[in-house]
Amino acid sequence: MQFWQGERERNQGHWKGEIMAFRRQINKQLKSSPSLKPYILEIFDECYEDARKEASARSQLPLDTFPVI
Repeated sequence: MQFWQGERERNQGHWKGEIMAFRRQINKQLKSSPSLKPYILEIFDECYEDARKEASARSQLPLDTFPVI
């Protein structure tokens, strides 16, 4: 268990950086194609649910660990 705690702490910064990079990419795309904004709002819930399932599978944590929005 101690090993996994250390792994989580080491990887936490990496994943935060990945999320920030993806957010920047989305913002850049929205600035260059503002017409995409309504589409993102349309598919957000489905994408979020897919991401919850993937995070659960990758982390081997129960799905309810990840919040429902």
